[in-house]
Amino acid sequence: MKTPARLTFAHFLMAIALGSIATSALPAQEYVRDSEPRLFSYDELVELSKDQAMSHELAEKLRLVTTTPFINNEAYLGGARAKPLGVATLGPSLRVAFWNIERGSSKALQKPIQREKAQSHQ
Repeated sequence: MKTPARLTFAHFLMAIALGSIATSALPAQEYVRDSEPRLFSYDELVELSKDQAMSHELAEKLRLVTTTPFINNEAYLGGARAKPLGVATLGPSLRVAFWNIERGSSKALQKPIQREKAQSHQ
């Protein structure tokens, strides 16, 4: 059974109107000021450094610390807001940064390559 185009368009407009009413009735989002998992004590860090099986409680705490996000909204709640970035040739833009934290882990592997490059330039 075919639905007339006007009826389909009317359903579309009704869905848009109901959606906008529903979202405007929602309360404003509340931000958490500060949230983080409980960190390790000195004794727990010493136990983690040992090459032996750790207790169930310490293993669970390690899982929580490594999987729970640390959230701090002090700047936002203090009134700081992001400034929109507009690039003349692109329009509205978003800057993205990447940090390779493991950069120095292969330093021993990099030295022979650097030595070869230096020798080839001589």
